[in-house]
Amino acid sequence: MCIICIEYEKGKLKPADALRNLQELKEILDKEHVRKIQKKIINDAWKRSKDKSKRLFKQQGGDDGDQNK
Repeated sequence: MCIICIEYEKGKLKPADALRNLQELKEILDKEHVRKIQKKIINDAWKRSKDKSKRLFKQQGGDDGDQNK
């Protein structure tokens, strides 16, 4: 695990900051590790965005249509 992964997992780096830091260090890190952490960060950011949108929608009185609760 690299320092970016460690700090990201601790919540000390936001996805955008982690990706920026990863971009700066990509030449010295293993290419497979870079791809793996990029995918994780992007997926996490997507999930957070989706969850936040659902919460905001519910706060406004909307029904998200999720029948699998």
